[in-house]
Amino acid sequence: VWEASCMKQDSITFTGGQAPAQVLLDFMPKPTSKQFMVMDCPESTKWRGVIRKDYTPGGAMSQEGRIRELAREILEPFLAKGKMDVYGDYGNIVAGINAGYMLGMSRPMSENCRSLITKFLAREHGQINGELTEANINAILELNSVITEYVAELRAHPERAKRQIKAFIESDV
Repeated sequence: VWEASCMKQDSITFTGGQAPAQVLLDFMPKPTSKQFMVMDCPESTKWRGVIRKDYTPGGAMSQEGRIRELAREILEPFLAKGKMDVYGDYGNIVAGINAGYMLGMSRPMSENCRSLITKFLAREHGQINGELTEANINAILELNSVITEYVAELRAHPERAKRQIKAFIESDV
């Protein structure tokens, strides 16, 4: 995976999307979308390069203590219970809080965004791939609003930006 992610060959394409949930649910972003998962080289290389250092072995190691602390904090309540849903109770939560942290979000905002993403991806019994329920639509609209307001706030006050959002605001890609 590491070797493939570092390849810069013109033959590598991401325009079909890479998120498993999107593939399985037949809900693919448009190729014109400015999302990493659907950008091809050299465009993706430029954008990813802004935050690449965070995803190198050294960048990951620099976050080890903080991530271990977070992982243990989220795990602790489940140790007493003796059971948990590894994805819903643990992995999804840790990943969401960490992603928000990397974007400079507060923890409550990170948790809210992760919850909205989960609601957007949730499927009801019998829901056909590609179809969205009112709950799915409301969740993605609310998420879009939250993120749009967050970015607008940071563009208006760039001194408040942290970590990866700061890197993108200060970059000329």
